[in-house]
Amino acid sequence: MLSLALTMLVLVAVYFLQQGHPLLAGVLAVTPVKIIATSSIVYEEGGVSKLHDALTGMLFAQVAIAGVLFVAWLALR
Repeated sequence: MLSLALTMLVLVAVYFLQQGHPLLAGVLAVTPVKIIATSSIVYEEGGVSKLHDALTGMLFAQVAIAGVLFVAWLALR
């Protein structure tokens, strides 16, 4: 339930930040939803060991997605 509340709070903040500070809104939209919500769920269900595995997976995925985002960024320039 805490994860859902934090996610909703982040989405509301992103909504208000997007017009004045789109870069900050983009960072804020990705970080809490992926890291805070997933980490709290995994930690509650599996402890530190499972949290370590989940964070490792998030790091690998972030690197892969960063490449795709970079290509999209270059295409839009």
